[in-house]
Amino acid sequence: MGSPYISEPWLEELSAHPIFTPSSAAADPAFPAAPSASSSAKAAAARSARRHAMVVRNSDLIVAVGNEIRMASLVDAKNGKELGGGIAYKTLHTPNIRFPILTLSLNSTGKLLAVAGEHQLAVVVLPRAGYAKLMTPLVECRSIQVGQYYHAVDASPQIAKVDWHPWGEGASSLLVLTADGVLREYDVSSDTEEPQQAISFASPTCTVSTTSVTSPPRRRAGFSADDRAADEAVSFTLGSGTGDWGPLTVYGLMRNGDVYAICPFMPKHALVPPSYAHALSTFASAKVDFLSQLMPDPSIADAASLYPQASSVLPGASPLDDVLSTRYNHQLKWASGLLKQLTSAASRSQADDDGAEEDTDEPVRCAPPRGVGAPLRQGPFLMQPAPRELGDEETEATDLFYVGAQEGEGEGEGAKREDEDVPVGVIGIAYKDGKVDVCLEVEKVEARWATRQELRTEPAALAVYESIDLGLSSSTSSGTPPPSNHPTFVPDPLYRDTQYVYHALGVHALVMRPWLREFARAGSDEQALARAVHCGLETEVAWVVDTRGAADGSGGGTSVPVVSVEVVNDVYLAYSLLALTASLQLVPVELSLRVPSISGPTTGTPSTAAPTTTTTTTTEPSYATLLTEPFVLPANLSSFSGQPTQPRLLPPPSSLAGGSATLQITPDSLRFLGTTVERSRSEIRALVSSANAVQARLDLQVRELERQLDKLAELAHLAAEMRSRGAAAVGGRVDAVMRRQRELLARVDRVLQRLMDRHQPTLSGFEKAWFAELGRLGEEIKGGGGSGRALQARTARLSNQLALLRPQLVALAKQKAASPDVVGGGSAPRGLGSAQIARMERQLAEETKMIEAVRGRLETLNVKIARGEQRG
Repeated sequence: MGSPYISEPWLEELSAHPIFTPSSAAADPAFPAAPSASSSAKAAAARSARRHAMVVRNSDLIVAVGNEIRMASLVDAKNGKELGGGIAYKTLHTPNIRFPILTLSLNSTGKLLAVAGEHQLAVVVLPRAGYAKLMTPLVECRSIQVGQYYHAVDASPQIAKVDWHPWGEGASSLLVLTADGVLREYDVSSDTEEPQQAISFASPTCTVSTTSVTSPPRRRAGFSADDRAADEAVSFTLGSGTGDWGPLTVYGLMRNGDVYAICPFMPKHALVPPSYAHALSTFASAKVDFLSQLMPDPSIADAASLYPQASSVLPGASPLDDVLSTRYNHQLKWASGLLKQLTSAASRSQADDDGAEEDTDEPVRCAPPRGVGAPLRQGPFLMQPAPRELGDEETEATDLFYVGAQEGEGEGEGAKREDEDVPVGVIGIAYKDGKVDVCLEVEKVEARWATRQELRTEPAALAVYESIDLGLSSSTSSGTPPPSNHPTFVPDPLYRDTQYVYHALGVHALVMRPWLREFARAGSDEQALARAVHCGLETEVAWVVDTRGAADGSGGGTSVPVVSVEVVNDVYLAYSLLALTASLQLVPVELSLRVPSISGPTTGTPSTAAPTTTTTTTTEPSYATLLTEPFVLPANLSSFSGQPTQPRLLPPPSSLAGGSATLQITPDSLRFLGTTVERSRSEIRALVSSANAVQARLDLQVRELERQLDKLAELAHLAAEMRSRGAAAVGGRVDAVMRRQRELLARVDRVLQRLMDRHQPTLSGFEKAWFAELGRLGEEIKGGGGSGRALQARTARLSNQLALLRPQLVALAKQKAASPDVVGGGSAPRGLGSAQIARMERQLAEETKMIEAVRGRLETLNVKIARGEQRG
C-alpha cells in the first residue's frame, strides 16, 4: 500500500513557495491591475467553467494568478536555491494580456503557451532555460492575441477548451472550441487573426455559418422541444489509432452529454508520418476490395434498377451497399491524395539529398486533400445500455477523454507495457454531479462526408461499460455538489490507463488497469473480448486530494475547488501530483511507481499431474512438503495501483501560511475527524493482518527450504556411499561389456560378408563383356609381340622422327634468313628446295595432329581402364 503522507520534504515545502501568493495591489506599474485570488474564486463560483491555471514545462512550474504568469524552477526549489537577484520566481511581462486567465495550455515543444480567459485568447512565447539567471523580476516575453474578431469581446461565445494538435507544423496548430460548437484551428506561426479552418459540432455538415460567427442562433419565443444544452459545446478531444482513421478523428461533447465525432480532420499545415499514410492507404484499399467481392454481378444490379418490381426477387445491391461503396471510394480517394503528397515530398527530398535513401519515418508536411467534400458530423452516439443516473434531475456534462491504441508506444522506454495495446477505444464522460460514464467504441469512427446518403444513415453506438459515482453528492451536507463544480480530466503521462479528475471537492484517480489488461490480453479475438467485457472487472477509484472543509477547517462545511492538476514525471523531481486550489494552495502528493510482478499466479489450486507409471500398490511419498497449498496474496496488497487509499486533506489556508488561526472545533469537524481516524485504523489493522500473513508464509518457506537442504545433503551422502561400495564391481562389469561389444562387432562383419557373397557371388554377363572390351582396348594401345602397330609404339616413333628433323629445320630457317634468293641466272642454294620443305612441313603438321589425337585417346582409355580396375 502507498501512503500519500510520506513524501519528500521539498514537496511539502513547495506549498509555501512565494509563487502561490496572491497578486498585491502594489504591483509593478507595467502590469494592469490583476484581480485578487478571492475575487477570482468568487467569479469561478458563479459559473461552471473549465479552469487549468498551472502547467509544468520539464522542470519549470508555470502558474497563472489573475492576469499574471509566473515561472519558477522546481529544481531550484528542491535544492533550496533562489533565482537570479534573490527572487523566488519570475513574472512574465505580457502587456497584451489584460483579462483574468482561466486556462493554460503548453505545446509539445514547450516554447508556446496558450492563455485563455472566458472570452479572450492569447499566445505567449516562453523564455528559454536561461531566464532563471536574470537579475530582474520581470522577463520580457512576446505575447500575441489570437482571433480578436472572434474572441475579443464579452459578447463572443465563451471559450470552452484550447489545445494543441500534435501534428501541427512547428507545434503551432492551436485548436479552440467555443460554446457555440465551432472548433477553429489557428496556425500561430503564420496568421493569428484568421483561423486556417473551422468546423462546427452544431451542424450536421460541419459548416460554420457566417451570420452566426459571434453569436449563437436565435430561438423563437414560446415553448420548444429543443434542448439548449444540446447546442452548447463544453469539450473536445483527439482520437488515436494505428493504421486507421483514429488520429484523424476529433470528438466533441455537448452540455447535455451528447458525443459527436468529425473525421477526417487534420491541420492545414500538418506533419504526417509516412508510415501512417501508407498504412491508411492500405486499410482503405483493403476495404474497397473486400466490399467489391461482396457486391453482386453488375448485370443483375442493372436489371434490378430497370425493373424495380423484381428487386425483391433478383439479388441486387441494397441501399446500404451503395452507401458503403460510395463511402469507401471517398476514403480511398482521400487516403490516396494524402499518400501522393507524401510521395512527391519524399521524391523531392531524395533529389535534394543526391539520391541518398534513408529508412526513417520523418514526418512530411502536407495539407488535407481536396475534392471529396465537407466532413460529416457523426452522432450523437447512442449509448447502449442507458447509463445509470445518480439522481432524478438531469445533469450537465463537463469533459471527456479518449484512450486507444497509439502509434510509437512506449516513448523510448524500450519494453512493451501490458496496457499499450488496446483493441477498442475507451471514451469517458464526466458530469457535474460526480458521475463518470466509461464507454467502449465497439465500432471505430471512419471518415465520412456530408452527402445525402450519409445524412440519412443512423449514428453509431457506444457500449456503456460502467457508470462510476465519485461520491460528490453524498460528500456534501446539501446533497448536491457546488454550482461551480466542473470535473475535468487530466491523463497520467506515465500510465495511459490512469485518468485524474479534479473538481470542487478535490481530486480523484481512475485506474482502468484491471479490465484494460484483460482487453489487451484478448487482442482481436472476439470471443475472448466478449468474455473480458462480461468478466465484471471495474475501474479502481481513489480519492487522492480532499478539499472538503478546507476553507474554514470544519471538515464538513464549505470547500475550495481545485483549479488545476499536473503530474510531474521526472527522474530528478520524482513522480508526483500537484493540485492547485482556487485559493492558491498547492497540495503535493508523491505517487508510487508500479513494480511489475515477477512471481507466478497467486490464485488457483495446485495442479494434479498424472503419474508417469502405474502401480498396483499405493505407498506414501518419500518426501512431503510443508507448502501444500499456493499462497494467495491478500487483497489489499495485490490490488495496489499506485494511488493512495486515503485522500490528502487540505488544511485551512491560515495553517499553511504559518498564521495564528486555529481549527474551529464543531460537531461536524469532530465527526469528520472520527470517521477519518476510524478508516485509517481499519486500514492499519488490515495492513498488519496482511503483513502477519506474509510473514507466516515466509517463515513456512524458510522451514521448507531448510528441510529441502537437509534432504539434498542426505541424498548426496547416500550417492557417495553407493559409489564407494560398488566401484570395483562396476569397473569389471564395464570391461566385460566392452569385450563383448568388440566380439559382437566382429561377428556382425562376418555375417555381412556372407550375405554379400550369397546375394551376388560371380560377375554378370554385362560385367564380363565390359572387362573384355577393356582388355581389347588395352592390347590395342599397349600392343604385344613387337609388331610396332600399337598406338604407344607409333607415338614414340613419330616423336623420335620429329626430334631428328627439328634441328635441320631450324638450321634451314637460319640459312634462308642469312642468304637471300638469287634473282636471274644465279645458282640455286644447296640443300633441300622450297617445294620439298613445304611438303615436309605439311607431313609434319599431319603427324602432329595424329600424335595429339592419339594422346587424347590414350588419356581417355587410361581413365576407363582405371575405373574398370577399381570396379573389378
